[in-house]
Amino acid sequence: MSRQARIESDIVVKNADTLKEAVELTCKELGAVKIKSIRYYAGKVEAGIKMGNAEVGIVVDSDGKLSFVGEDYTLNSEAGQKIRQALVKNYKSLSFVNIFNRMGYKTTLTQGVKNFVMGVRA
Repeated sequence: MSRQARIESDIVVKNADTLKEAVELTCKELGAVKIKSIRYYAGKVEAGIKMGNAEVGIVVDSDGKLSFVGEDYTLNSEAGQKIRQALVKNYKSLSFVNIFNRMGYKTTLTQGVKNFVMGVRA
């Protein structure tokens, strides 16, 4: 028997496209795959990430708050924590780059194997 769990993050999603980019980047970074639904979770998810047997769903509440859903042991497993941490890091990095772009700065973002190199040019 599985128990559904929900873990809220400190992120408020302002741009759905940035979230989609962060999901794609997280999948690429972790060698995971993007999925449309989460096993044993009946609610609607924006996206899901599956790495091995771990499935983590991404939900954006009506107030824009980003939450992770899935089975309680999956969310708290090592793989679940890696997925959550990588998604939060990638979303914040991409949001940071988007802010500089809107301010008129030229930014670059290149992804290495495990790190990001960001540059800002006035």
